[in-house]
Amino acid sequence: MPKRILSTGPSASSSRSGCWIDMQKQQDEEAAAHYRRAMQFHQFDQVHAAIDSLKKAVKISPSYAGAWEQLGVLSIEAGDTNRAREYLRQAISLDADRMSSLARLGRLEYSEGHLEQALSTLWQYFKSGGDELDTLLVLARAAFELNSCSKVLKTTSAIIELDDDFAEVWEMRGLCQAQKSKYNAACISLNVAIDLEFNSCAAAAQVGDICYEAENYERAVDFYRLCLAIDWNQPRVLLRMANSLWFMDRWSAAIPFMEDYTKAIPDDPRGWNNLGVFLREKGEVKRAIECFNHALKLDPGLKAAEKNISTAKHMQVLL
Repeated sequence: MPKRILSTGPSASSSRSGCWIDMQKQQDEEAAAHYRRAMQFHQFDQVHAAIDSLKKAVKISPSYAGAWEQLGVLSIEAGDTNRAREYLRQAISLDADRMSSLARLGRLEYSEGHLEQALSTLWQYFKSGGDELDTLLVLARAAFELNSCSKVLKTTSAIIELDDDFAEVWEMRGLCQAQKSKYNAACISLNVAIDLEFNSCAAAAQVGDICYEAENYERAVDFYRLCLAIDWNQPRVLLRMANSLWFMDRWSAAIPFMEDYTKAIPDDPRGWNNLGVFLREKGEVKRAIECFNHALKLDPGLKAAEKNISTAKHMQVLL
């Protein structure tokens, strides 16, 4: 007759497992209670008491990502940004896709001038699907300040899908498009920026300078014209506008811009010399000689003016 095997209850291993689960559950509940208490302290503006409660929570449950994040948030409020950074990084290490922790850490890094760290953290936020408008704006600014135009263009595209009424976004986008020689797109973006906010002259002029340095004078004129339509009182832009038109063999069109430049900056011999060149090419030799003489009065050693006045006097004799 076979022996009957009697059941004596759960095995020792299953008993230990059940005990561990019960203990873990109890610890989680205790940690959650400390977290709730911290939030209550915070409601009564007792920030340091709230921080102490959160520290108890993470001591009991070190994997409590939410408590680590709140420690970071309250440490920022308490003015301890170094600790805040540590706590937020700990929250992210426990949950790499924790959007709120990534956003808070990235914004903190940016506010303290740690641009590369901010860009790295906020780019992780963006790649993980983060779409909070204010955070994306900080990402775009960090990328723009670091001249990371590819990231600027991707981020601003996402921002524009959410809200297309930010002049700053269109301005950053236009400047980066110009950096990548996408001048048509840059012109469109900057026109939108100007329509939204009537002070984007500097951005348009900056793109004009990019084109000017690349000897793309036709495009430079387009962008300088955008700037001058907003504010004519821009001597440097007037000078480069006139010079650009000159390089395009449009010296007659260049004259009004150079005349206004010499009115704005009457002590610059270059302006008078250049105006003289434009007038000479137009056939106004007498006025041209007057301009060259004025340039030499301001700078007797200006070789270009000496050469130009000699040429103009020779033309005057022929006339």
